[in-house]
Amino acid sequence: MTETDLQFALRRARAKCLGLPSETYEFADYLSWHLHRAIYPFGMTMSILFAVGDLEDGIHRDFYGETNLPPSLFFRRKQILPYAKFILQVLDCITEPTFANAVRQKCQDILGWRVTSRITIHTSSDEDFYQKLFEDNIKIATEWWSGAIQCSATHTFTEDEIKSFRGSLALHIANELKMYDSVELTTCNDGPNYLLYGAADAAGVDKTTLHSIFPENVQMFVDNRTVQIYKNQNPNPETIWAHAKTSA
Repeated sequence: MTETDLQFALRRARAKCLGLPSETYEFADYLSWHLHRAIYPFGMTMSILFAVGDLEDGIHRDFYGETNLPPSLFFRRKQILPYAKFILQVLDCITEPTFANAVRQKCQDILGWRVTSRITIHTSSDEDFYQKLFEDNIKIATEWWSGAIQCSATHTFTEDEIKSFRGSLALHIANELKMYDSVELTTCNDGPNYLLYGAADAAGVDKTTLHSIFPENVQMFVDNRTVQIYKNQNPNPETIWAHAKTSA
């Protein structure tokens, strides 16, 4: 993988690594400016350190000197920095495991980042069944939530748990769409709604930590035309999937 390939992959992190905080994707976009010898784990680690340093200081630095950060990035940098560490899960999605793990270890040693590896479901007969059984809107919705819960600090998931969560949630959504035009998946101060709760319970998540594995204040609406997400009561949704006929 060349640096150009890495730049392109980082800028497509929203599609390649679903369910991460929006701030992580903003950091990935900025990091893509910073790549220098990043085809090696040490180079990627240094690129991450430089990007973090820029956001901390509010200045963009490169070989040509210092310039101001774009205003949108400058004013959001304090919100972005706490979620920069999940760039390690982006690397899990877009690079080889040996590369991602080497960067993870270096970032843990230097920055103190402790981020569990993103679980990627391996090819198997049950995975083929999952891919064939469910429509794209359902798979995108379940992939988003499967990614979101892996950012939890209270539970480290196994591959079997993620597969159980994903399969259970997909079945719930599919059954709901047979009865209703749209399915709502939400989290609030009281915890996840019954569909998400049921999927986490089916995966064997301890009930004492079940509420804490989900991101707060998320509303996802799934229908046969779109999958849309509202976060933190923002009136403008993020569309993570649209039917080909409606996306034109």
